[in-house]
Amino acid sequence: FAVANSTAPDWRFIFAYGAVTNNQAFFMGQSPTAVPHLDGYVSGAIVPAAGVWDWSATPRTMVAWHNGVTDSLSINGVMLGTANSSGWSTNLGGTGHVGRRMDGYYWAGQIGEVIVYQGALTATQLAQVNSYLAVKYGWTLTATDYLASDGSVVWNKTANAAYLNDIAGIGRDDASSL
Repeated sequence: FAVANSTAPDWRFIFAYGAVTNNQAFFMGQSPTAVPHLDGYVSGAIVPAAGVWDWSATPRTMVAWHNGVTDSLSINGVMLGTANSSGWSTNLGGTGHVGRRMDGYYWAGQIGEVIVYQGALTATQLAQVNSYLAVKYGWTLTATDYLASDGSVVWNKTANAAYLNDIAGIGRDDASSL
């Protein structure tokens, strides 16, 4: 998970892990046309069409995950794409970098937060973290209910169908490690 906005188009990376070797790295950031980008260095790139998302307006939550065969990319809880990445190594060597790729390509903009988990999250866990970030940073999730860290629904999308914009919350969630 990364919360960021961009101030300049080009190859820019919020988070990178691994080595600059074929199929031995994981990068998340943007392409020169300022669209979200997830890449495994050569194979399994997810590059949505230009104009899918404007990074420069407000900070966005970019979520990228790997389940051993497929990689997925979403922005503010909306799925942008998947790619076959069965050739990626899940035992990457090297180090992790926030704000750049290991061979440069520095992020130009603000990074509010980066959250990294050791393994793939379940759909419920993804919704919990997206809910936390949406309430914290003040944007609306349109594709899901808002969940507390214990999995309980704190705002139901179906029950509140007439009120899907500018959702805000004030609360305390002691069960979370976020």
